[in-house]
Parts: sequence; structure tokens; C-alpha cells
Amino acid sequence: MTDAIGYRIYRQAPGESSLTERQDLAAITEHTDATSGDGVYTYAVASLRDANGQQSLSGLSAAVQEAADSTPPAARRTSPLFFPDRGSSGNGRLLPPRG
Repeated sequence: MTDAIGYRIYRQAPGESSLTERQDLAAITEHTDATSGDGVYTYAVASLRDANGQQSLSGLSAAVQEAADSTPPAARRTSPLFFPDRGSSGNGRLLPPRG
């Protein structure tokens, strides 16, 4: 929004029944949220405006959902391997993954 002086972020964590005010931000386009645990989080945003010395808050945006998962992905097992040729100065072969 071009007239916004900031944004208010709302979040609903797993197990919560409604969106609650999370944080007011200056006019930025990115935000990273440190979640408290795994699960699906719901977010919405409202813009803050200032006109004639008075602030107002827009209605909430459409809600979006994001899944938080603290389990790292499994290690890749199909990585290419590099084998240096014997007796060379840094030359080698890149072998493609099999299977």
C-alpha cells in the first residue's frame, strides 16, 4: 500500500483459536517470524495509515498459512562425486549420480 506508514502482523499459532496481534512494523516488505514450535501458522496483515494527524488501521488481509517444521531434510544420497586423477595437478572427473 503506497500510503501506509507501517503494517500490523497478526498470527494464529497451532492450538490457538484466533488471530492475535503479533507486531507493528515500519513500512517494510519482509518479515521473519521465530515460531515457537512445529505446525501450521496462519498470518494476516493490516496497514497503518496517518492522515491529518490521525492514525487508522485497515481491515485484515486475506489469511495465509505456512507450515513450520524443525526437522531438517534427510541428507542427499545422489550427490555427484569428484575423483581427482592420480598424478595430475587438480584435474579430475565428476561422476554423475547413479540410480
